[in-house]
Amino acid sequence: MPLHIGIVACSAEGAALCYRTICLEGGELLGQHQHPEVSMHGHNFADYVKCINANDWAGVAELMLSSAEKLAKTGADFLIAPVNTVHQAFDLVEHRAPRPWLHIAVEVANEAKRHGYRRLGVLGTRALMEGPVYREKLKAAGIEHRVPGVEQRERIHRIIFDELVRGQFLPRTQAYLTEVIRTLKDEGCDAVVLGCTEIPLVMTQEQSPLPMLDSTSCWQEPRCARPWRTRKIECRMPQKLKFRQLPDFYAIVRQSPDASLPDWATTGHFTSITRTADELSIVCPADSVPKEIDPGPRWICLKLEGPFPFSQTGVLLSFIEPLSNNGVPIFAISTYDTDYVLIQEGSAGKAIETLLRAGHQLRPAGAT
Repeated sequence: MPLHIGIVACSAEGAALCYRTICLEGGELLGQHQHPEVSMHGHNFADYVKCINANDWAGVAELMLSSAEKLAKTGADFLIAPVNTVHQAFDLVEHRAPRPWLHIAVEVANEAKRHGYRRLGVLGTRALMEGPVYREKLKAAGIEHRVPGVEQRERIHRIIFDELVRGQFLPRTQAYLTEVIRTLKDEGCDAVVLGCTEIPLVMTQEQSPLPMLDSTSCWQEPRCARPWRTRKIECRMPQKLKFRQLPDFYAIVRQSPDASLPDWATTGHFTSITRTADELSIVCPADSVPKEIDPGPRWICLKLEGPFPFSQTGVLLSFIEPLSNNGVPIFAISTYDTDYVLIQEGSAGKAIETLLRAGHQLRPAGAT
């Protein structure tokens, strides 16, 4: 049975096109008149525009999360936002959301790889074309990208907000976008991303000098047609974990693989000793390390509250992924019952804040 889709709406035209596309492609893929169950919620579009213009991505995230909570209560299995620009707040949203959330640029990158495209032109709002959403996801997929020049970006931005989101689709706009796409073709692009969900309402493939990747359509087919995707989505659902910070600061010391086990390595609240053919690795309180040995930077140690059965997957990933997304390096140790994550002292505040924002819960020392 197809999954229940929750649409986090932003602009009326983009959300309506997304809903229409799901229903039409659902009929083609599942049978006449059939489509997945769909629920939709949207805040005042002006609230989104205000946050975007102020570069307030935390504000955008709160609007998205508010819609996500409402859609989760309707029974939605996963969430999509048919607005490319708001995905700049995705890292602030994904790990706090009550349901798994698909990233529109990831789906576009997957579709581009399937076609073998190597360089994509990207059209959208000013924030979208100049921001990290497609730049980062396409780079991760090994795909180059190009955006129009400054004056073209400014005009496209005005077209989107002055015409397209207001339901105005003019012949002169179609002609202008055709010329912009031709310029991108001259720069070596082999396809163009319609990174604004309203652009397909004014541009057709027949008018485009390049193959078009419609961001609205790129994520529809797999979710409508393949009920086995349920398992994939469930495994991406982030787990909300409890953790506590252990006393002391810690050091991570490397010794030669044939070194004797030192007495100083076995003191304190937490120690970990691993011997391999290549090294003797020691984690212990920083104060325990002799002065003649360089202990390197100091680390804090976070303990996940277990125990976790071996059959439970994704525990450590749910905890460290938001840290990775926010540029916080970690050193992880797994034991029979649980996991420990060490973070350099200088990143400790940022790490704790990131984990709390992702929905994990910091337990006070001594709490039961």
